Amino acid sequence: MRIAGLLLLMALAAGCSRGRDVVTFDGYRLDARVTKLGEDRRNMAIRVRPAAVPGQSAQKAARYAATKHCIEYTGVSDAVFDADPETGLWLYELDGDARIYSGRCTG
Repeated sequence: MRIAGLLLLMALAAGCSRGRDVVTFDGYRLDARVTKLGEDRRNMAIRVRPAAVPGQSAQKAARYAATKHCIEYTGVSDAVFDADPETGLWLYELDGDARIYSGRCTG
């Protein structure tokens, strides 16, 4: 009975995280979600919450989620993100308590 209960809890926990990644970078717990942009799954938006964390931590979470997405849909982990052409800094939009990054799987 104890094993059945443990298996049920594991299944419920796995179901709760479907479609998103809750990860920890630099001591910050971040929720990163990828959605495809248009028909081509290589084009994606990555929503990272909360927005108030340092930019490098949010970018690590975005890269992690994007890498998983790209491997799943292209078989290759490479992705590029929209960046300022002069500074190379990743561009993002703020949407409430989230940063929205845009990118593309290159594989």
